[in-house]
Amino acid sequence: MTGRIFKIPRQPFLGEMVNSSHDQLVESLCVAVLSGSQQQAKTLERQLRGPEPRRCAPPREPRVRAWFDGACRNNPGGHSSYGVVIKHDGQIIFSAAEYLGQGPHLTNNVAEYAGMIAVLRFLTEQKIQWATIYGDSQLVIKQLQGTRKAKRGKYLPYYHEARGLLARLPQARLKWISRGENTEADRLAGEGLRRWILNLQ
Repeated sequence: MTGRIFKIPRQPFLGEMVNSSHDQLVESLCVAVLSGSQQQAKTLERQLRGPEPRRCAPPREPRVRAWFDGACRNNPGGHSSYGVVIKHDGQIIFSAAEYLGQGPHLTNNVAEYAGMIAVLRFLTEQKIQWATIYGDSQLVIKQLQGTRKAKRGKYLPYYHEARGLLARLPQARLKWISRGENTEADRLAGEGLRRWILNLQ
């Protein structure tokens, strides 16, 4: 891979127009979670995971590394965005700074999960199995590692979508880092908010 930055078409997040079988599953999962139908939610999550990927011998060190971050001004309910940067051998292969909007359905945790989902979508669509994903949200990292329960919260549908995507990447590793170590993704998350401000001027 080269250092050229390229973008894949952004798939709609929950609440946006549904136009693919994957997004239909996500929408159904969201409805099941919000309605309290846990059994249906588990069934839909298994469908999101898809078939078990074939395992192969791991490389000595994953050559793809990804960072994500989320921001919510006046949390909860404020203007929200996320930032993502993915590198292969130190060269950027994907980056994103996306504004999510404003409303009672948005929180800092929702923005963090939106960033994680953007990373997972890119990795699955590009068929990249071996990767390390870094984030400064202990809630997101620990919940997806299975060391912290996801009980309630506006982020819950995003948690289920992230779990379904992560299940397709059994070789991916998640690592928590401090905010000071997450400067690139943090800058991009801020860029998403700045774009919203500039559009108002």
